[in-house]
Amino acid sequence: MAREIIAFLKESKGKGFCSECLASKFNLGFREAGAALVEAGEHIALTQSRGPCTICGRRALVTGVELADPLTAEERVREFIHGHPGQFLCNTCLAHRLQLAFDTVQKAVWQLRPEIRSDAAECSECGKRRLVVGSPVRQVIRRMGWWNRGIKGAPSAVPPAASS
Repeated sequence: MAREIIAFLKESKGKGFCSECLASKFNLGFREAGAALVEAGEHIALTQSRGPCTICGRRALVTGVELADPLTAEERVREFIHGHPGQFLCNTCLAHRLQLAFDTVQKAVWQLRPEIRSDAAECSECGKRRLVVGSPVRQVIRRMGWWNRGIKGAPSAVPPAASS
């Protein structure tokens, strides 16, 4: 079913659809539609934002794909994280900021594990203590010239050893 949803969303680039309308269109239950969207998100970067559904017109959380395919979800997450050193966001806030589906962001973060830092800390966006992701600490230290000097949201880091 995910293939059919992917094909439909690709044909409707730039349009958003609420979960209820997608479930109805594909004769699925609400849970089945959700599972199919999660599976579809493993193959294509789905966008999610608040807006009017193309089918019913109600304002809701709508899912779609972008008009252009400039970057994959993994590339977008990588670009955002490395472009915002010192910011550490939870997956929820990262998904909201990039207007991507939560599951899509979660998968991208998982694939980027070797090159990004994740830790339990305060999210720079919502302020909640969660698993957050950001640029590796050493890279942030080099770029910004600090190690946690009371900066809100900054992870703690041990300064590099002095060379002799």
